[in-house]
Amino acid sequence: MDWGDLKFFLAVARDGTLSAAAERLRTTPSRVSRHIEALEQAIGQVLFRRSLDGYRLTDEGRALLPRAEVVEGAVQALGAATSSEVAGRVRLATTENIATHLLARSLRDLQDRYPDLRLELQTSSAAIDLISAEADVALRLVRPRAGNLSVRLLGRLAFAAYQDVTGAGQRGFITWMPEMADLPAARWVERSGAPIVMKASSLSVQHEMAAQGFGRAVLPCFLGDPDPRLMRIGEEIREAAQDLWLVTNRDLAGSARVRCVADTVAAAIAEQRDLVEGRNCP
Repeated sequence: MDWGDLKFFLAVARDGTLSAAAERLRTTPSRVSRHIEALEQAIGQVLFRRSLDGYRLTDEGRALLPRAEVVEGAVQALGAATSSEVAGRVRLATTENIATHLLARSLRDLQDRYPDLRLELQTSSAAIDLISAEADVALRLVRPRAGNLSVRLLGRLAFAAYQDVTGAGQRGFITWMPEMADLPAARWVERSGAPIVMKASSLSVQHEMAAQGFGRAVLPCFLGDPDPRLMRIGEEIREAAQDLWLVTNRDLAGSARVRCVADTVAAAIAEQRDLVEGRNCP
């Protein structure tokens, strides 16, 4: 018997269909079916009754179920026991500006406490796919709607319009390239009807160009408020605000190193909540 077949058996027993089991396991229905057939052949028993309504356990399948759950529990306990040390690789995904302006100091302190922790930081404005294991922990501006994920709301990222303190940039706005036009900040600039003086694909570029007087820009308050070269124009733009979500893979819930990184990220945001939510305006 291939013990790996048991997880496919448990998924079908719990979900009742190949498609639901495949979604749980992040694979295809045909692969689930192959593992079920391999298990039945290995033990010489039919474990499910197949019908148009789905898969139902036979008497033999019901007899196997509690034994398979014992194996599952043992594997999970072993994983938790071997993951109790804060050491090894953790992949953290977020945007470049959040990483450098909100997390850098806390992550440095974390590394000082746990020198055997190897942090890999993936920065991107695109959605990070935890399901395909690109990241163990992610700080995202869009809540994921699928996957075996743990999701926690950390706060709301405030935005406002900024220009350089000399007033040179008041002639128009710097905004996003067309492929990023669905961002709340880009939609707000479009609806404002203000002249556009530049389009850029990087928030860092928009920030620096605004500070240099090239034009106004809609920026997260954690970028604009602390920069002495910039001043707010008007109130916080509430329609541009974005929720900040901490996302982790549930399969790694027993890993001390993953929990430690996730907790550090959450604490860093909590400590800077006034800045994140736009209440630190000079």
